[in-house]
Amino acid sequence: MIIRHLNEIEDVLKKKKVAIFDLDGTIIDSEILHFNAHNAVLKEGWGIELSETDILKYIGFNEVKICRMLEKEYNITIDTEDYANKRVGKYLEMSKDIVPYSYMKEFFDNWNIKPVLLTSQKEYVFKPMFTRWGWDEIFPEENRISLQNNTKTKKEVYEEYLSKYTKDEIIVFEDAIGTLQAARDLGLDHVAVMQHFNKNLLDEFEIVLKPVEMEE
Repeated sequence: MIIRHLNEIEDVLKKKKVAIFDLDGTIIDSEILHFNAHNAVLKEGWGIELSETDILKYIGFNEVKICRMLEKEYNITIDTEDYANKRVGKYLEMSKDIVPYSYMKEFFDNWNIKPVLLTSQKEYVFKPMFTRWGWDEIFPEENRISLQNNTKTKKEVYEEYLSKYTKDEIIVFEDAIGTLQAARDLGLDHVAVMQHFNKNLLDEFEIVLKPVEMEE
């Protein structure tokens, strides 16, 4: 089922106490910006240019994991900190005016559900965005989890929430295929958010949200 607005899954949402959101490709239309930032750094440093098919392998992973995958794939050596600083710098410049998908306003306006951010981005990347959007109170810092700061996987974080809530009280919003599959394997309701790179890969998921910002 492809939906455009959250009221189309009202029966699902009304049972929930916590919603776990990814950031890139889920709250914001930014995967193409990451793609361009990665390519800019890889082209400058190693003459490598990823295709759109290539980038699917890296969506959902933190910087360290991506660098190790790139090293193995292209037989190169990457200084992770230097690579991350360069890539994030380019991403921040590209995303300085980005705004969240409009379905997030629908969520905040209509459902009293605790929002949790679960992202592979560093805090200094998303914190200014949230402040700019006026989300500091409605999306407080204690509800923001950056996987750059620990070695846990998203599945392990989901399992932690399952120790606090029942599976019927949790819903996951995500665009990465592997992470959606992890949520499904745990029996969690999940919404697959459509974006540029995954739009032809979501048939296995029951609920697919196509943001109204995406062209028909």
